Amino acid sequence: MKDPISINIKSLKGKKILVVFPFAKNPGGMDLIMADIVRISVDEGAEVAVTSVFRRDLGSAFKKFFGIELKGGTKYYSLFPNLSTYFNLLNPLLLGVACGKAIKKFKPDIICIGEYSYKVLSKSGAKLIRYTFEPLLLDQVSTKKTVKLSLVERIYGRYITAISKIAFSDKVKFDRVIYISTWAKKLTGAMKPYDQIIYPPVNINKFKAKNKEDIITCLGLFSPKKRYELFLKGISECKKDFRVAICGSLPGNRKSYFHSLEKMVEDLGLGEKVKLYPNIPFEKLVEIISSSKICLSHIEYFGIAVVEEMAAGVVPIVYRDGALWDDVVLKGKYGFGFSTEKELSEIIDKIISNQKLWSKWSRIARERAKYFSREKFACEIIKLFESV
Repeated sequence: MKDPISINIKSLKGKKILVVFPFAKNPGGMDLIMADIVRISVDEGAEVAVTSVFRRDLGSAFKKFFGIELKGGTKYYSLFPNLSTYFNLLNPLLLGVACGKAIKKFKPDIICIGEYSYKVLSKSGAKLIRYTFEPLLLDQVSTKKTVKLSLVERIYGRYITAISKIAFSDKVKFDRVIYISTWAKKLTGAMKPYDQIIYPPVNINKFKAKNKEDIITCLGLFSPKKRYELFLKGISECKKDFRVAICGSLPGNRKSYFHSLEKMVEDLGLGEKVKLYPNIPFEKLVEIISSSKICLSHIEYFGIAVVEEMAAGVVPIVYRDGALWDDVVLKGKYGFGFSTEKELSEIIDKIISNQKLWSKWSRIARERAKYFSREKFACEIIKLFESV
């Protein structure tokens, strides 16, 4: 695919674009998407501003967390200095206030916001775009039926419900509503004429396939919604020999879940087979992923990390629900799906024991990953901003 910059040289020049997102202390998928929208807008000649509740050093944070070299000149509006992860709870409540401050000072032509719909947006006079990442809050909707949530997580769920009228106002009329996947859109009901699916940007060069070993990886935040305990139970039923690496960031409020996984590994007798890597250095992560053969994942609204692994020839085995199943592996066309622990263990054993089978699906995974490149995302975002 051609570089989007060569297609439309500075196509957004003259536009003032405000990008609004929480920019959490430990950034996730939404922060990555919105950061890339900032990069694309700057590269295309727009005058760009970013707003969040807690102030970050944009240049160093974009480079550290997203691998983005942000050009100078981007304006930044915030309310408070950068604080502990525990203050992330204030993001949904106060982001609208930060947004109002930025609107008043920057006077944007276009506002692109991640997830939320604050009433202040309707008074901005700007064209409004919302990128919807997690329409039903997976943490509270999915996991509470299958995982015992901690007291803190239950309180957080009630807090989100309590402030929903502030963070999700039905008074705001968006010019475009973008969804991260068809599965995410399906959860919200009927498609409106101005709704659109734009898959997130994936760095398909993040990991490189090297000397492959019988290693299985799980990559993502240590959180109940990742369902790592389900994977551990399935792995305990496997007959073949392999190693497992569960890698992810570990915020302070998730340590109880992490310790429960450590105990489960011990109780299931998996101490020699399974290793947990909290807050793993990037160089070590690259080493593990580049050498692994299989990755596991549960329900996701998209699953950027899995696609990054697929680009390195890692074969995905995903839960038979969610965007990874519906949008990424297309219900078995580009990877494997499971519903039970027994089914998971059988698929793992089949792939690990058959090099020819693994090689076939590894090639399929690499080709599929190319469909979700950052270049494709950039082209679609440029067209979106030009159309409003």
